[in-house]
Amino acid sequence: MTSVSDINRVRRTWAIAATIPGNIAAAFYDHLFRLDPSARTLFSTDMGLQGNKLVETLDYIIDSHDNTAGLADAVSELALRHKGYGVTPDQYGHVGEALVCALDDLLGRDFSAQDRAAWQRIFGELSRQMIAAAHED
Repeated sequence: MTSVSDINRVRRTWAIAATIPGNIAAAFYDHLFRLDPSARTLFSTDMGLQGNKLVETLDYIIDSHDNTAGLADAVSELALRHKGYGVTPDQYGHVGEALVCALDDLLGRDFSAQDRAAWQRIFGELSRQMIAAAHED
């Protein structure tokens, strides 16, 4: 269960990061490809468009976090799409780490240790839900 404090921290820091969407996406993918070079093969589209999709998806997830039923459906759909792209369960950890590193890079002092921990908890729960939806029979 996600705490209200974690949700508030994620929303506050995302509100800052989302004002620079190209930068957050570029930083995220730089970190992801450094952490998991094999992930680069999963992307055949224009990375600018892909970055826009990333930001839109994160906007939706963060905005919808209070709508449990709607979010669960969206997470399941997202998980199945990512499975179709070839994403494996072990890659979710790299995605979470890349996202937190990108936020840390861009927000600097506006991204505290408590903010980092909140993102890790929320993304960890999201990852578990996506893995369960796409990879558990």
